[in-house]
Amino acid sequence: MDGYGVRCVSTSDWVTAAETAECVLALDALGLTGQALELFSFTRRHRREDGAYWTGIAYPSEVTFPDRETTSYTSAAIILAADALTSSSPASGLFRHDSLPMPLDLAEPGCPLTS
Repeated sequence: MDGYGVRCVSTSDWVTAAETAECVLALDALGLTGQALELFSFTRRHRREDGAYWTGIAYPSEVTFPDRETTSYTSAAIILAADALTSSSPASGLFRHDSLPMPLDLAEPGCPLTS
């Protein structure tokens, strides 16, 4: 929604911070940084004074939806988008397919990675 962010469902006026942040990551990965920065600025509407983020806001009534819900998932999406836009950590290029400093080895001891 122009000036608000990305709708959770295309048929309703419910904008979520997580979907907005995910779109920011996609735009950044495509090299559309200006558009990504503008879209990211809309997530400020969702930020509470304590730093948490409302999951969604329904417009034009500006009612939080689900009612007063905040989630760690929403905050995580915001952090990933902010990192991508600011290159604050070695993982900031993760969605641009930049390389990470070290590959992850998640195999358990004695458990081969091949099937």
